[in-house]
Amino acid sequence: MHLFWIVVFGALVHAATGLPTGVLRALGTGLVIVAIATAAIVINTDLTGWLAGVSEEYRAVWFKRVGYTVATKTDLPMLQAFAAGVVCLWFAGRNQRSYTGVQQCHTN
Repeated sequence: MHLFWIVVFGALVHAATGLPTGVLRALGTGLVIVAIATAAIVINTDLTGWLAGVSEEYRAVWFKRVGYTVATKTDLPMLQAFAAGVVCLWFAGRNQRSYTGVQQCHTN
């Protein structure tokens, strides 16, 4: 399922690269925010239930439980959405820099 989401978000990023810089930046920011919020909700929900049901010795490995939760929740593409958002923001920054450079060349 992870591969499916990588293909879906890869296609989204590929299609979005032709959009104006402002739209690309908004798309990237939205994807990053949604991914972080989803991850926070999923991790909080899982840890709350898990910590209540385990002994003290297992509570020390809560960070492993977080990794397990993120890796196994394939129906929610948190990591893939985050990565797609970062790539969109990178393209937006790259487009902005190249546009600014072109403007400076024309004004000189």
